[in-house]
Amino acid sequence: MTTDVIGHGINVPATTVLFAETQKFDGTEMRPLRTWEAAQIAGRAGRYGLTGHGQVGVLGGIAGLKPFASLVAAGAAVARGDVMSDLPNRKPRLRPELDDLGAFEAVDLPEALTRWSMWARTATKTEAMVPDDVSGLVLRVHALLPMLRGPLATDLWTVWRLINLAIDHDPPRKVRWLALARAALQHEAGLAVSRELVLPAVPRSSTVQDYEQAAAQAREAQTLLRSFPGVAGLTSADAAEVEERCANKITELLPEAISLSTAARCTGCGTGIAPWFTTCRDCGTRPSGRPSSDRRPPRAGAGRSQAPSSSGSSAGGRGAGGRKPRKSDVGAGGRQDPQAHDRADRGRGSDAGPPRSDSARPKHRRRGRSAGGPTGAR
Repeated sequence: MTTDVIGHGINVPATTVLFAETQKFDGTEMRPLRTWEAAQIAGRAGRYGLTGHGQVGVLGGIAGLKPFASLVAAGAAVARGDVMSDLPNRKPRLRPELDDLGAFEAVDLPEALTRWSMWARTATKTEAMVPDDVSGLVLRVHALLPMLRGPLATDLWTVWRLINLAIDHDPPRKVRWLALARAALQHEAGLAVSRELVLPAVPRSSTVQDYEQAAAQAREAQTLLRSFPGVAGLTSADAAEVEERCANKITELLPEAISLSTAARCTGCGTGIAPWFTTCRDCGTRPSGRPSSDRRPPRAGAGRSQAPSSSGSSAGGRGAGGRKPRKSDVGAGGRQDPQAHDRADRGRGSDAGPPRSDSARPKHRRRGRSAGGPTGAR
């Protein structure tokens, strides 16, 4: 759960890191953490410059969570440098430079990047490297092109710096990237830029999640301001100060926010789960049936017989207790009605009116006929 937040995020001055779970959802499936992932999280205990030492362990007794101490021990060993990590070896990647593309305007970049990619795949076939995937750069260019009009039209070098900013472009972060890009374009055009658009203020009396969001926005602002200093009158140092203040508030609120004293129960099956979930994994992934509110209401006079019948049949084609129809349950013309049971299951029942008690039934009932006409007739 903390692979991204703790492993790659805020520098929390923690002396102890406890693993409540050693699995993560990687976008496709739940899988155990890899050793290098566990090492990244374990390495936050006693982080250099914040605390001088640290301890790592597992947190037990939480319903629905089962950390594996052996995996945590292996990650801690990697974090200490005692053993090698299982981080896969990757080949060097060949990345394009603007001068390699031969583009003259921003509108030329998508085609130029595509041509470069085709050339790079051929050029690196016999080399110990692989070409970088430039599809993300192409998507960013297409997102920027509608803004490059009027006063925001800019030079090719500015566009190249914007599409290479190390800011997440995948939804939902794409909105944030576009906002920062527009702010940079406005700054380059000499237009005023709102400070809150680039660097939101530190939240007041908020939750840990609010401070985490503000810290993430401050990190993105730092990235922008290192390439475009002065946007909204800010510097990367201003954004770093906001991130530090958010980190301090998170450290202050975290002990109270993480309440692990009690376990929760799945609303579907009642199984014990972690307190921050509402359903267990099985119930959360099981296809839900048709909600009861969407079912067709029974027609007037429909329903199941609540009183036992002396003949064992009911007006809706079901016996006492909702049993299946017997041979005595016959329809119009004295013939057995095979659809009587299905109609009752659909909540429609019979059109013959509400079920009658034994005393109200005609005494001369024969072969499915009564004084009022054939039963089951429509």
